[in-house]
Amino acid sequence: MQDPGNESGYNRPVPRVSVIMPVLDALPYLDEAVESVLGQGLRDLELVAVDDGSTDGSAARMRAWTRRDPRVRLLESPARGIVPALNHAVREARGALVARMDADDVCLPGRLEVQAERLAGPGGPDVVGCGAQVLTREPAPGLEAYLEWVASLTSARDVRLACLIESPLVHSGVMARRTLLASHPYRTVQEAELAPGVPGHDGTTWPEDYDLWLRLLRQGARIENVPAPLVRVRWHPGKTTRAGGFTIASMARLKLDHLLRTVLAHRPPVVVQGAGRHGKMWLRMLRGCGVEVRALLDVAERRLGRSIEGVAVRPVQDLPGIERAIVIAAVGQKGPNTRRDEVRAQLEPMGLAEGRDFLFVC
Repeated sequence: MQDPGNESGYNRPVPRVSVIMPVLDALPYLDEAVESVLGQGLRDLELVAVDDGSTDGSAARMRAWTRRDPRVRLLESPARGIVPALNHAVREARGALVARMDADDVCLPGRLEVQAERLAGPGGPDVVGCGAQVLTREPAPGLEAYLEWVASLTSARDVRLACLIESPLVHSGVMARRTLLASHPYRTVQEAELAPGVPGHDGTTWPEDYDLWLRLLRQGARIENVPAPLVRVRWHPGKTTRAGGFTIASMARLKLDHLLRTVLAHRPPVVVQGAGRHGKMWLRMLRGCGVEVRALLDVAERRLGRSIEGVAVRPVQDLPGIERAIVIAAVGQKGPNTRRDEVRAQLEPMGLAEGRDFLFVC
């Protein structure tokens, strides 16, 4: 089968998988990243690199790769940002499956075969992520804890329940159907229409991948993770990643928008579990959207009996006596699951079900 043609005029047999890779000043890491893609056991692929106005010689290095291997394609553009680069790459991708890749990360052997088989199976997911290893000389405890948590989300149900805690996928390790990505393009925060009452753009960027996963979940997409590490992700100063490149406010905007389009669409009353920094932030945001917060729950003795912005702080044991409300758990997290497990141990014996009666938002 030949490519019917696209804006680049490329005309080679259509590959099974298109690996899309935005490139911006990634020269020290490019060769390792490209080699890890081209060395995959699944040979029926193309690597679509979009250079986003690099000034360090990255574009020239990628041109050299196009001469060495015909499976490498380079699209060059002025600096426009990662969202236009990603959408450009998706439009130009020719494979039925699209795999994401960062220009400073590494695909581990077998990555593309494993994910392509998962997507091709009967009743398979629409999007499949994977576990990941940290590729850095310096300690990255926050990133390591995040990757451990992602690897634990193996089923579609796991991903759905955890989607408001953090992004449930490592972006550089995702594979999806091209038609799905083409019909749901990435967005900048300026392009998004958020639900009424959600705080507007505050001058910061937002996680374009997380926004996409939440939108896909609302459309009923099935998203899963392969627990095995299939990529190695690099952490270095200046890299924008899920582990720390975005503000708490930008993440909370996305979560609140999702809640107001799903379980809080009709503005039912809520109880916020956690009266610390995160709980106070969620109290203000929810009330700003017209959601009644009936109480704040906490376990710290120093907070119990107080009132925060007119809302009483009560012990978790009081919850059965509070008129029916959805519990928004906004407790801080230390370790992959310790605090969340404590919350589950408190709420499930009361007959509350996660995803229906209580939700985690951090």
